[in-house]
Amino acid sequence: VWAPPAASEPRSGGFDVVGDEFSQVLEIQVRPGEVVTAEPGTMLYTSDGISLGADIGGLEQGLKRCCCAGESMFRLHLENRRASASVEDVGLATGGVEKVALTPSFPAKIVPIDLRQHNGLIFNRGAFLAALGKSWRVDIKMVNGGCTCCFAGQGLFMNTLHGDGMVFLNAGGTVMTKHLQPDERIVVDHHAVLAFERTVSMSI
Repeated sequence: VWAPPAASEPRSGGFDVVGDEFSQVLEIQVRPGEVVTAEPGTMLYTSDGISLGADIGGLEQGLKRCCCAGESMFRLHLENRRASASVEDVGLATGGVEKVALTPSFPAKIVPIDLRQHNGLIFNRGAFLAALGKSWRVDIKMVNGGCTCCFAGQGLFMNTLHGDGMVFLNAGGTVMTKHLQPDERIVVDHHAVLAFERTVSMSI
């Protein structure tokens, strides 16, 4: 029930979301030296100059993603390792930019999140798709109270995103935006929650 506004400033690497509401593809322009991190099994295609790799981002981060965030322990890295644009690239007006295309592993809509505006965003298990750059991380926070843990559908921990990069979430069905006024409350099915700001609390 949450989706952010578009980023107010352009990023170094552009992206496009194509397709209909229930089957979308994220196409990312990756400049020389830039990297895209994605969930395993989400890569659709890459241009020839993209280098593939994988890691767990450190044992702590890997365990947090695997055990608490509902994501894979391993992360897929798609990197443009060109040091700079070559003369041939400039002639072709590519500037050394390569392309990466990702798609959710289930019928879903792709939701861009600019962490410069939404640092500390809380997101649901299994919602992470990809991130641009390296200035981001997944963390966890404990829910408030045992009842919320057992009956709110989030478990003992909630997943949080931190940094100033661009990340992408995926969610099945139509994604709606709801702006809450101070002290406003809404009742929502826990399966319908994609993400919410750190200023919002969840209880039952």
